[in-house]
Amino acid sequence: MLKKLLLAVFVSSLLFISLNAKAATFIYNQVVDKGKNWTIHFNQDVGFDDATKNAIVVTDSSGNKVNVSVNLGIDNKTIVVGAPKDGYEAGAKYELTVGNGVHSVNGKGISGQAKMDFSIKDDVEEKGNTNGNIIDNGLFAEDNSYIYYDTFSTDDKLYKMNKDGSNKVKLADDSPSYINVYNGYIYYSNGNDGYKIYRIKTDGTGRTKLSDDKISSYINVVDGFIYYADKNGFMYKMKLDGSGKIKLTGDCVQDINVSNGWIYYMNDSDNGNMYKIDINGSNETELTKETVDDVIVDGNSIYYTKWNSNGVFKMDLSGRSETKICDKGGAINVNGKHIYFSPSNGGIYRMDLDGENVIKLAECNPMDYINVIDDSVYFVDLINKDKANLYKMNIDGTNKIMLQ
Repeated sequence: MLKKLLLAVFVSSLLFISLNAKAATFIYNQVVDKGKNWTIHFNQDVGFDDATKNAIVVTDSSGNKVNVSVNLGIDNKTIVVGAPKDGYEAGAKYELTVGNGVHSVNGKGISGQAKMDFSIKDDVEEKGNTNGNIIDNGLFAEDNSYIYYDTFSTDDKLYKMNKDGSNKVKLADDSPSYINVYNGYIYYSNGNDGYKIYRIKTDGTGRTKLSDDKISSYINVVDGFIYYADKNGFMYKMKLDGSGKIKLTGDCVQDINVSNGWIYYMNDSDNGNMYKIDINGSNETELTKETVDDVIVDGNSIYYTKWNSNGVFKMDLSGRSETKICDKGGAINVNGKHIYFSPSNGGIYRMDLDGENVIKLAECNPMDYINVIDDSVYFVDLINKDKANLYKMNIDGTNKIMLQ
């Protein structure tokens, strides 16, 4: 018979209990990573049947059951409670319950139940630009003081300006796209040198070529690494100084979004279907069975358009719960509370994330370049194939000014 009391200690965040326990003193409110797996250790072989599985439950702060995995460890004396498929929600609180249905192979069970609260770390990524801006060519980026941008068709150089549009200063004669600003440096694809990746300090000094890969696109600078696609569409990851380059996938990709440990993209090697892969190049997962475009990850959702269907669509990060939220398509950008889009007949529109409250912000020709920073929308009005003007306006369409 089991006669030991419940052991209520955590060692390296592992929960130790024994099967005849009535009570426990847990370490409450631990703050753990979103992918945390809890390993529960017992002092006898566990009877791993439906009664045991159903007695181990994780619930969120509203009392809703969370879809976690419950598996028997290789020693038969542990149970591993795996995190949800896409991880716990950053900053959220949860409760792990070990109920009285848990029992040993001899049928001896727990008298009563034990509970433990835990919280998830705030998952704030350090990013050089937003996913939405990068998908729209990354012509504008910011730090705490300035906006950094490409003057596009006027003289097509790298500039910075105050956030009110004043005090424009040229930083380099390079033609930049996919601009990221990260820890005092500007990273970009340089059109004056085969679209190779460069960086320069925000004061215009220290200009350096980081890679000889031509036609580098969809550059994401996230948490100390650079992610991008080369001229063949292959996806790479390297350090901020250009060293340590590794190839993440042999597929041809577009629309790279790096978000919370995953990379979401359009896979040209599979008919343009949407995929995701982790930031180390593992766990490739197909999310759609049809060709997509303008893939943008924002918060806990993916927004996108389709080649064979008009409109804007939305689904969760696991590829489920697809919803059509707007009948109009065109170029899109998503930033926090709103979706911005330019349909084929022109103009810039804004709507809520659920497709409600559609309003027209500006008259302009159809475009692919809508960038959003703070409370401002930056866009290119394609007057003709040889000329375009840059504009800035408030997110409600007021105070429209020409930048160049």
